[in-house]
Amino acid sequence: MNIWTALILGILIGWLVEWVIDWLYWRRRSGSADEIARLRAQLHARRDPLEVIHGIGPVIADKLNAAGIYTFEGLAELAPADMETIIGPEIKNLADEASLIKEARELAEIRAGTREDVTPRRKK
Repeated sequence: MNIWTALILGILIGWLVEWVIDWLYWRRRSGSADEIARLRAQLHARRDPLEVIHGIGPVIADKLNAAGIYTFEGLAELAPADMETIIGPEIKNLADEASLIKEARELAEIRAGTREDVTPRRKK
């Protein structure tokens, strides 16, 4: 056997052993379906019903969720310019960004217990 054949054979055997170890140990442990389902359930449990805020419907809530905003606290941390960036220019026609953020802040304070449980006032 010449040196090139031994080198190529050694590389192939090394790669095969590394692949088997990777498959048996790392991939099976880190990407299990049970773990993914558990993480999705935790994420779903931490979502607030953003639609209770006047001016937020299913479409705006979906856009906020796509941007990683799932809670009243997350929405309360945004600036009006952030709302326009996330939702788009149609937010100007649909709702007042500042009032959405203010109502989200009130609901976050109620949840945190730093404010009395008062129903947010709705515009008619």
